[in-house]
Amino acid sequence: MITKFTFLLIFVFANSILSFSSPTLLRTIQDTEDVSYTSAIYSENKVALFNGSLLKVWNTQTNKQVFKYIPSQPQDFLISSAAISPDEKLVAIGGFKPGIILLLNAETGTPVRELDFTDIVGYNADPHYKRVHAITFLPDSKSLLSSSSFPGLLHWNLETGERRHVSSLGGANIRLFPDAKKVLADSSNIYIISLIDGSFKEFEGSSAAIINSGDSIRMVNYVGTLGRDYKFQITDFDVQNGEVIQRYEPFDAGTPHIRVSPDGSIITGLSETTPRLLTFRDGRSGAVLNQLQRESAKPITAFTFSPDSRKAIVVLENKVEIFDISSLTSHVPGAVELINYEN
Repeated sequence: MITKFTFLLIFVFANSILSFSSPTLLRTIQDTEDVSYTSAIYSENKVALFNGSLLKVWNTQTNKQVFKYIPSQPQDFLISSAAISPDEKLVAIGGFKPGIILLLNAETGTPVRELDFTDIVGYNADPHYKRVHAITFLPDSKSLLSSSSFPGLLHWNLETGERRHVSSLGGANIRLFPDAKKVLADSSNIYIISLIDGSFKEFEGSSAAIINSGDSIRMVNYVGTLGRDYKFQITDFDVQNGEVIQRYEPFDAGTPHIRVSPDGSIITGLSETTPRLLTFRDGRSGAVLNQLQRESAKPITAFTFSPDSRKAIVVLENKVEIFDISSLTSHVPGAVELINYEN
C-alpha cells in the first residue's frame, strides 16, 4: 500500500537527486572593463578570456587579474586561438596574422618568443590559410602543437624554436591523447593523427572526445533537422581498428550549437531562442541532466570545459562564472528510487 508518507519520501528523494546533480557555482570573476569576450581557456589556477583584439588572464584562486595583452598591431594580429601551458608558466596565442604564434610569460604577459612559419610555401600558401586555428601544449610544457589550414599540424620545441611538420591535416580543435603520441583533430571530419610519423585514421563527423584512457573516441554527429529539431547521434569507435564499439539512439539537442566535454561524458547545448540557457546532456544517451538558466541580462558569449571535464566555464560578455559539474557525470537520468514505507 502506497501512503502519503511514501509519496513524500519519493518527492524528497527525487529532489535530493536533482540537487545533487546540479552545477555548483564556485566563483565569479567580473572584468572592470566593458568588453565582450568570445572565447575562454582554463587551467587549474588560471582562466584566460579573449576576443580578436584583447586577451586577459585571471588567477582563479584570488579572482585577481594577472595581465592584459593587446597586440602591438591589433589590425594585423587578431587573436584566434590560445592555450595555457600545463605548468602555467606560458600562454601561447595564435592570430589571423599568417604564420605567427606568440609565447607570453603567464605572470606578466611579456612576450618571450615568437614562433614563425611564414617561410613555408606551397600550393595553398595564401596568408589566410596560415591562420592558427588551435594550439595545445604537450604535458612537459616544453613543446606545443599548432594547427592551421596550411601547412597543417606543426610540432614546436619551445626551448630551441625548432619546428617539425607532422601532417598536412589540421583542425579547428586539437586534443592530445593520454600517451602524448597522437592527437584528435576536428576538421571537416575527425582525424586521429600520429605525432611520430603523421599517419592518420579518418572518421566521418564534426565533434569528438577521447574516452576510455585513449582506447576509443566518442563521436557526435549531426543527422538531420525536422522543423526545430536538431538530431544528433553518438557513436563510440575503437582507436586501433576504427570499428564501431557502440552506436546510441539519435536525440534532439534542440540547438545546432553543441560541445562535447574532453572525456565525452557530457554534451552541452546553447539555446538559440534563449541566449542565457545551457543544457547539459548525458554523453551517451543525450538525455538532459540539467539546465542552467542565467539570470543576467547578458547573453552567454563563450563556454568551455576544464581539461578534466569537472568544471564548466560560462562567459557572459565581460563576466566569467566557473561551475563544478562533477556530480553530473555520476547522475543517471531518470533514476528515482521508490522507497515504500507502509504506516
